[in-house]
Amino acid sequence: FKAIECGDGSSCLADQTCCPDGAGGYGCCPTPDATCCEDHIHCCPLDYPVCDVNMARYTISFCSVRE
Repeated sequence: FKAIECGDGSSCLADQTCCPDGAGGYGCCPTPDATCCEDHIHCCPLDYPVCDVNMARYTISFCSVRE
């Protein structure tokens, strides 16, 4: 598997996205070209790029299409 480099020297798989973890490091979002949410926990897939952290649940329901 090909890897992508994150900003802190860590890496994620090519079909993932590096997202800041809020502690100076990075975590891997399980979808490519994802939007990293401000809560440093969630991420949204390319098809639903807008995070609504006020509705943040562990589902895709808080991700929406940019208007």
